[in-house]
Amino acid sequence: MLKNIKIKIISLKKDEYKRSMVLSELREIDLLRYAEVFDAVDGRLLPKNILEDVNRYRRAYPYTHFDRDLSAGELGCLKSHLEIFNAIEEGQVCLVLEDDVTLSKDLVDFIQKLDELPPAWELVLLGHRVEGGLSWIKGARISLWERKKLGDSMLGKPVDIAWGTHGYLINYKGAQRLIAQLKRIDAPIDHYTGITKSLNVYAVQPPLVLVSDELGALGTLEEQREEVLAKNKENTPINLRNASFRSYLKALHLYQPARNLLIYLRKLKNSLRVLKKIRRYY
Repeated sequence: MLKNIKIKIISLKKDEYKRSMVLSELREIDLLRYAEVFDAVDGRLLPKNILEDVNRYRRAYPYTHFDRDLSAGELGCLKSHLEIFNAIEEGQVCLVLEDDVTLSKDLVDFIQKLDELPPAWELVLLGHRVEGGLSWIKGARISLWERKKLGDSMLGKPVDIAWGTHGYLINYKGAQRLIAQLKRIDAPIDHYTGITKSLNVYAVQPPLVLVSDELGALGTLEEQREEVLAKNKENTPINLRNASFRSYLKALHLYQPARNLLIYLRKLKNSLRVLKKIRRYY
């Protein structure tokens, strides 16, 4: 199956050290011959009006409740992945890697078993993270249903939002579906690739591609994201004396969880009412 795979490494031109490190890792596991470095789109160099237009017309992304401006780095990252999707041809499988990763030696064994993947797969997350308190946990949970053992790896449907696009497999059908969705940009790229509601996504446990602590610290995407969050906070001040309770919850990103809790309690109340009526007949 290796002969049918292409490996695309997304890397900014200036990041020569990061490029050399990931290429070295691919050489160690004998995958270098399939690899090609793709010059990433630097969002900071895009015309200013492109980012402004995206943020002006974007809407809240319903699947992850994302509702803030994108940073220049997030837009550049999305456009980089989108260019790779557009280059995938029918029948091809592409392994997409970002340049701040470390690779498991089990990666080759997994790729050699691609023929054993579920027939309808569109994207397989080889690297993914979830938020755990104030930090990241390596690896989203996968469902107990439809699990499949592939070598030393377990494949399944993620039950968490699986953040990160640092390593994944994608086929032509998955690429086409993402291209269609990204005609309108409402969120960063991993809000599209990390959920099962808009794409037939699978995830591997344990992850086979991890973000390198050393190389990840050299990136600027997280810094740009923090700048946007700070700017949004400055531009939307909350005066607790006259703001509505709903606005206050939204400012703290608690509105949707509170709303979901109320819906759950309402359903529970209705269920108890039904049970009470049933008991009358016994």
